[in-house]
Amino acid sequence: MKKIVGSGFVGMGGLWKEKLCQVVIVNVYSSCNASQKRRLWEYLKAEKANSNVEMWCLIGDFNCEKGGRDSGCRGGREKERVQLVPRRDGGG
Repeated sequence: MKKIVGSGFVGMGGLWKEKLCQVVIVNVYSSCNASQKRRLWEYLKAEKANSNVEMWCLIGDFNCEKGGRDSGCRGGREKERVQLVPRRDGGG
């Protein structure tokens, strides 16, 4: 079982017995700071790209809302765009 830990996230990989496939689940608590958030996502994208596991599940507090506002981050925070990626199974 692989474990990945970094600033703003913790993840673990293992076998999904019902589907008989490998999966990585990552719990994210993203910073309000845009540059730290970019580093977090770049790191996770690189981890996924270097992994032989196709199924990744990212859950948690991304500190960003679809409308560009987040009541959890106070102060002069720049607006961000959120890219929503559809599920492979066609669900919402």
